Amino acid sequence: MECSTGLWGEAIGSVFWGLRMSGVYFSLAGGNFSQDWSNTSLITTDDNWAGVPSVVGYRGDDITGSTGVDPRTLTGDGTITVDVNANQTNPNTFSTGGVAEFNIANPTIALNGSGTADAPNIVLFMDATGRKNLNVQLDVRDLDASTDNAIQPFNIQYRVGETGAWTNVSGGYLADATTGPTLATLVTHVSVDLPAAANGQGQLQIRMMTTNAAGNDEWIGLDNIVVTSDAMVGSTVTVANVSITEGDAGDQLLTFTVTRSNADGAFTLDYATQDGTATAVSDYNAAAGTLSFTVGGADQPDGVCGDPWRRDGGAERGLQPAAVQPGQHHEHGQPADHLGDRHDHQ
Repeated sequence: MECSTGLWGEAIGSVFWGLRMSGVYFSLAGGNFSQDWSNTSLITTDDNWAGVPSVVGYRGDDITGSTGVDPRTLTGDGTITVDVNANQTNPNTFSTGGVAEFNIANPTIALNGSGTADAPNIVLFMDATGRKNLNVQLDVRDLDASTDNAIQPFNIQYRVGETGAWTNVSGGYLADATTGPTLATLVTHVSVDLPAAANGQGQLQIRMMTTNAAGNDEWIGLDNIVVTSDAMVGSTVTVANVSITEGDAGDQLLTFTVTRSNADGAFTLDYATQDGTATAVSDYNAAAGTLSFTVGGADQPDGVCGDPWRRDGGAERGLQPAAVQPGQHHEHGQPADHLGDRHDHQ
């Protein structure tokens, strides 16, 4: 009974550490992420990833119930089971499916499917706040020189946030990462660019996985993992002047296009009309509002500038955009400069 309690406590501790590490997102603003496995003291206990910042391995239970499945078709989490078989020495004979750490001449972690480990995987936890152009690289190594000759696929996926479906990354799929039988020399370098939807995300997860092969699975190593990015550049906005012929009757509409200097990040911009030679109410309809720009979003027409302008005299309409940083909200009345947009009476 005492032994059982001890084992249960160790299991709980391992799961606790794995889940805890899943909450530690590596800040790419501080530099590139890089992880190899030459330091064999990083993983010393089964199912414990505490020594490896921002990486957790999962057994992949119940992500699928079939063998030989294309990992690109799997977008769920299955049953969450933190997994690593520590201190293994022979990928030719070790047959427990899931994630393993091999203390071999060139140490690495590796994946191998089984009837329980339906889609074993590791997840990287990245904080891409203020970052763009994310690139993920690694070496996928065939470790198994036994007589096994499985078709062992590999795939990279990502998602934003800690729940929801995973999305495949273009170029991240290998139909078979192994050769054989009795061969273990293949090393495939994989380099993929994450889509723009990953830019600026504070909780970005990157999954690397295989699936349970139809035959006896082969171990594939995941080594020399690197995630790089570029800094986002703060956006500025400008508004071009427009003019119309007012005529002698009725109201007229003017639309101003608010142009952003780049599409790196999301931000909002407050705007308001301001009297010039024209006066609100008597000459034009005053208004204020907020424009919202998304990551990669296009320039926008300023909706306020589509309000009626009265035909009794010239009017100058002033917008007050500020120089903005991605993700920030800027109040009008605190402009970096003043842009006057003149409507000439003709």
